[in-house]
Amino acid sequence: MKIEANILKPVLPREHGVMVIAFVPLFTAIAISYPGAEHSLSSVGLFCCSVIFFFMSFSPLTIIIKKGKAGRNLESIDRNAAWSIIYLVLSLGFFVYLLAATQLYGLLFFLILIVPVFFFYCYLLAVGKNREYFSMNLLGAAILCLIAPMAYYVSLGQMDINALMIYIINLGFFSTRIIFAKKMLNLKDNDPVLASFKTRRKYLKKVSIFNVVVIHVLVLFSILKMIPATAVTSLLPGSIYTWKQIISLKEKPDIRNVGLKEMCVALFFSAVLIFSYQ
Repeated sequence: MKIEANILKPVLPREHGVMVIAFVPLFTAIAISYPGAEHSLSSVGLFCCSVIFFFMSFSPLTIIIKKGKAGRNLESIDRNAAWSIIYLVLSLGFFVYLLAATQLYGLLFFLILIVPVFFFYCYLLAVGKNREYFSMNLLGAAILCLIAPMAYYVSLGQMDINALMIYIINLGFFSTRIIFAKKMLNLKDNDPVLASFKTRRKYLKKVSIFNVVVIHVLVLFSILKMIPATAVTSLLPGSIYTWKQIISLKEKPDIRNVGLKEMCVALFFSAVLIFSYQ
């Protein structure tokens, strides 16, 4: 196999939705923990660099897996393999340096959780599971949302109930948004489900039920004093936007428009959650 001419050109991620799921929990957790932070911003910066390079490695890795699954032996696999290795080495380098500098060995516990699930996810891709399946997206979200308690731990230097709750809240929020986004993207031009309020409500029934379940779980946590009461309201913008679409959606939405609005909902969720913990 020839070495590709543009092998030095970095492979950049294109999964903007995944970027939101990765970085909103990261920066939300950092902002929540910052007032009582025990470690310097440099430690948080090292962790952020490790996360960013780990995330960047995923795009070339999935390309390699897809091409291998299809039985294709293309030159571009050289470039994807090279950059996946570069990104993973950089991610590991920042992570090891962070461990050495802070001695936060509790981070290894998270690796024990993340690494097997990550390789299982890659295995599912290799055997033909579509990344568009809800189960695959939920599994990916479960991995990415672990970034939140890790960032909280790096910033504070200790774990407490807030780290677990921040993870659960983020996972609950992004799970509902994944279902909604997939439903929107699966719509076709002149789709019959858009014909009336009744058909739209039936089409988005799973989103509404899941959203209500997550809100009720958070209300229970609030009653038990495990989360601030105002944290429950962080899911309201997503709920309101979902019902707005049930009431008024008449035609297939533009994909970019869906992505932009979901990003705005996620940022609003993050802002409310940060405010709740201050």
